[in-house]
Formats: sequence, C-alpha cells, structure tokens
Amino acid sequence: MGVLKKESLSWVDKLEKLRAQPSDASRAELKEALNSVNSHITDLQNIGECLDPKAIEKVRQASQGNPPYILSLNSAKALTGLKGRVTNLSNAVHAALDVTLTLRLAPKKIKNLVKWIISGKPASEFDPNLKAVKPVPLPLTLSGISSPTGTQQTPVFNFDLNKIGQMVDKAKVERVQGHETVAQERLIAFILKTAESLGSESSKKSSGSHEVLSETVLLDWIADIDVVKQLKAKRKKGKSLTAGEWGLLIVHKAGELLGHGVKLILKLFKPLLRLLHWIWKMIIDALKQLGLYPYAKAIFTLVIMIAVIWFGWEAFRYGVMRPVEMVWSKIHFRHAEDSPTPVPTSVPQSQIPISSMDLGQPKRVSRPVVSTQAPVIAYQPAISFALTAYDPKLLEQEIAAIPANSVIKDYVFQPDEGMPVDLAVSRLQDLTDEDKYTMMIGSGKQKIMSVTPSNTNVSITYKSTDPFGLFGNSPATMNIFLEDVLYIHTDEIDVEDKTPTINANGNEALAQSNPAPQLAVSAQMYQCSLVVKGAKNPLTIQCASKDDLENLVSTLEYFIRHSRLGHDAQPGGMPFPAQGIKLNNDRVVTLLWANSPMDKAGVNLGDHPWSVGTAAPYQQSKKDLEAGLQTLPLTLFVASPSDWEKAKMSARQPGLTYSFQPKLRKMLLNAL
Repeated sequence: MGVLKKESLSWVDKLEKLRAQPSDASRAELKEALNSVNSHITDLQNIGECLDPKAIEKVRQASQGNPPYILSLNSAKALTGLKGRVTNLSNAVHAALDVTLTLRLAPKKIKNLVKWIISGKPASEFDPNLKAVKPVPLPLTLSGISSPTGTQQTPVFNFDLNKIGQMVDKAKVERVQGHETVAQERLIAFILKTAESLGSESSKKSSGSHEVLSETVLLDWIADIDVVKQLKAKRKKGKSLTAGEWGLLIVHKAGELLGHGVKLILKLFKPLLRLLHWIWKMIIDALKQLGLYPYAKAIFTLVIMIAVIWFGWEAFRYGVMRPVEMVWSKIHFRHAEDSPTPVPTSVPQSQIPISSMDLGQPKRVSRPVVSTQAPVIAYQPAISFALTAYDPKLLEQEIAAIPANSVIKDYVFQPDEGMPVDLAVSRLQDLTDEDKYTMMIGSGKQKIMSVTPSNTNVSITYKSTDPFGLFGNSPATMNIFLEDVLYIHTDEIDVEDKTPTINANGNEALAQSNPAPQLAVSAQMYQCSLVVKGAKNPLTIQCASKDDLENLVSTLEYFIRHSRLGHDAQPGGMPFPAQGIKLNNDRVVTLLWANSPMDKAGVNLGDHPWSVGTAAPYQQSKKDLEAGLQTLPLTLFVASPSDWEKAKMSARQPGLTYSFQPKLRKMLLNAL
C-alpha cells in the first residue's frame, strides 16, 4: 500500500494521478489506481478542491528554489481550512499560499494564517509571531430580508425568531426569581434591539447598509453566561455558595482533572499506541497481499456481532429476566401458600420397620395433620452406604467437601413449616452472602452469584473462587428440579486439632495402646447437601452457624413442599462408606462417622487399619481393606498412631533384621 510521505512532494504526484482518473470512478477504483488508503484519498480530494494547477505549479517552483521549500502534506491540509469559510476560495488560497511560500511557514503557522484570513483580514498583513486570532465569520442575515437593491439575499444563517422569544422569556423568568446576571441583562437588551432592527428592516430602502445579526457576536454574548465563571467570581467577592453551587464547582474541577489525566495517559502511552497502530497496519497489509483481507474482515465482523449479541443477552438476562423471575416466584409461592396442599395417607412411625429405612426406599412418616398442612417426614440417621440405593459419585462429592481429620455427626432438627413466602424468598437469597454460606463442589469452593426460584426449579449461578483459574473460570448454572430432590443431608462436622488417640465415643476400654486425653475440637461447621436424582453434583452448602443451617434447610423444604411435588424432601444424615471411616492414600483414617460401626468398635482418627479377618504379616492395600469392610460382622486389626511411629523407629535401627510390624489391636465390628 502506497504511503504519502509528509515531508515530501509525493502527495503532488498522487494528486495529479487522482485528477487523471474518470469523474465517475468509485472509491475502490481510486484506491487501486493510487495504491492508497481511504483517508489519503479524502485528503487529496480536499486539497484538489483548494489548490488549482496554478497553485500546484507554485508549490513545485518553491521546491526547486535556493534554498528549496517543501510544502508538506500537513501544510497542504492546513490550507484546506479555507474551504467553505470564505467567499472566494481561489483568491484566498493563492493569497495564503503566497504568504506561506514567502515566509516558509510551518503547518501550525499556516493554520493561524487560515484563521487570520477567515476573520476578514488581508493575508499580506499576517504576522506569524502573533497569537492565533479567533475567526470571525461572514455577516449572517435572516432569510426573507430584502437588500437595498430589492433582491432577495441568500441566507447563510437562519435565526429562529421563536427561539429568540423563548430565550427572552427564560431570562425574564430567571430575573424575576432573583437569579439574573449582568450577562443575561445584556443578552436581553441585545436580542430585543436586534429584533427591533430586523422588524424595521423593510423600511430601510434608501440606506446603503443595514444591521445584520452576527453569529460571532451572539456566541460571544452567550459565552458570557458561564455559570462556573460566575460562581468563581462570586467566591472571589467573598459571597457564600449553596450546596448545589459547591457541587457544580466540584464536578467541574473533577472534569478538568479527568481531562488532564486522560491527556497524561495518552502522552505516556503514545509510543505504545503508535507501535500497536504500526503492527495493526502491517497485519492489514499482509492480509491484503495474501488476498485474505476480505475473509479476515468478515470473521472479525462476525466475532464482534457475536460479542455484542452475547453481552446484550447477558445484560437482558440479569437486568430484566432475573427481576421478573423473582417477582413471579413471590407471586407463585404466595398463591401456593394460600392454597391447600393434598396430603397422602399418613402412617404412624411405630409401624415402619427399621429394616425398611434405607436410602434406596425412603419412607415418608407423618403425624396426623389437617389437609392444609404438609406431612412431616421422619429424620433418617446416617447408615452404611448401599451401592444399589445411592450414586457413589454423589457421595464422593459430598465427602470431598469435608476437611481432613474430621468427625461427622448427624444434625437432627425439625424444619420450620410455618415460614411465610417473603421470608423464604429472602432467606434463599442469603446463599449469595459469603459470610454465611459457602458452596462446595468436591473440595473446590464456589461463589454463588445469584439464586432464582420458580415453581419447578431453583437456578443457582456460581463461579469458582480459585485465584489461579485464569481459564475456564466463567460462571456456571446449576438447575435443581424440585420434583427430583431425593434427600437433604444435614451434618455437624468437628475438625480436630490433630489426631486424637481416644475413640470419638470416648470408649477407652477398646483403645489398648497408650490411651491419652481426647483433644479439643479446633473448628466446627455444618454441612447441608441437596441430593437430586440424575444430577451431576449435589448442592453442598457449608456454614459456621447451626441457625444458618436450620434456616437454609427450612427454606429448601419450603420450596420443595410448595412445588408440584407436594411434600418435603427426605431429611437424613450423610451415609458412610467402609463402615464409617474414610482412608487417605496412606491408609490412614482421616474421616470418622459418629455412631457408625467403626466408631462403636473404637476406631479413632489417625489410626492405621492393617488387615481384615486375620493379623496379616503385611498391611493390606487400600483397595483390599475397603473391599473387606463391605459386610458385617468382621474382624479388623488396627495400629494406633503412636504404635505406628514406634514401629517405624524400630525398623530404622541398624543391625535389626525383622520387618516393619507395629503393635495391633483387634476390633470386632457388628451390625447396628
């Protein structure tokens, strides 16, 4: 792509080539013929309208002088400022060009010369050392005013007399209200005088001149009405300002500081912007040379359109749809609260056998209630995990959210059945409060951004709190269909300071290896998991207060109860694997379920299960241990942390040949 050098006469050759093109040539044909971009062609067209062949000849002669003077592209562009601002463009351009070539003016001085000529002063009197003068346009006349010769003058500026009246009325009102200024008074007088002179214009037939309305004069008068300037003058005189006036001054000053800041940033980053612009031009030129520019332009346009549509949709979804869904949910659940809910036949709790209370077939147990109340579901304590009754992936997700070295206990309570709709909706929105609740997916913490309930589902938008998740950390949505909710697990989690040596039940008789006092709990939290049929992950929420847990569970039960499901979800404790323990990769007990077979047998956090069935010479693998713990009754051999460390130290003694063999204690696990 051809580039016009700013400090050469290459633009003159381009201009001659442009003039040689057909008058009906399209912009694409001109770009191809001149090998230039659109902006250069526009500049050449403007210069061609101002500089005729005689002016171009002057430019060429000046370049051959002694010393030579090159009229650069920027200088020629500066002369185009006369276009449309003077009556005789050709004479004005030649006069300005003569002064420019004689004084060898720089582009900035040429711009001052152009302003000088536009103000009506002769070019020959221009002094380049004087400051730039404000251009004064030609006298402007009203349309419909006849000249002294009787011919209709071509109006340059149509001044609306109705607008004059509105301005006068506004100024008069401000004067009555005590807000008048000297500038406003002068403006009123000037407009009235001008209107009177225009009204008597037709009677001035014999006069050689007539009064006209000058745009410059009018703009000068209007510029005098500068509120900020008046407030500053008021301060200098020692007068007090109102709060609104002070606010106006502060905003004005802030705007000035912002402008200076933007100028500073542009000045600092100007080299970088130039580099980026150069790289961009190089890429465009390369694409054009390869013939790929049209395709790249189409792809770029498509990407921009997709981005605009996506941002527009997100703005509409969060700004319009979410508020509408919130209002609709309140209306729906208020209506559902006022309507009677069908109640299935209740069964006394005493008639339900314990063996039927498994996770595969939850039994709804309710007290006799009136038809306007939902049935009460009996709480099911944590029981051993059954493969056919529960998705193992969901259980692993629930367990992964629990910190290591913790004891898991059932948290039993009766959900609030008399919660009003507005309180339920408000408490559901509390999930976005990071000080109260934390959402977990496995061991990863999530930030809940919004919660939207409806009559069929609850939609939760969340994103990961991982600071290193630079990619793939965009918000995601979890849709919980209320009819598919199976269980709500509520548990208390006690995180120990370090591994205790006494069983969580405090059963010292079964701990046969150096019993020690049980250590205090270092942290206590509560966990609620909503298990949904067919879901990829359970909704796992952790909180530090039992009140927050009860409020959350009661709220979830409210929405489930008032959906088409018609009854509460089954509350219960989290089921446990391996008869109540969780082993890490080193086969150490890191999680213990209270009141489980392991807990009742005397297993502690930090214990090392060695073998199932017999006291084997070597520790069984994690896979073999977990497989052996599937059925009861069974015999388990366990080493305490202290005995494990003693055996490790003995095995390291030099000269000893026996293998690593810690002291084991035998435990009998029976069915609950």
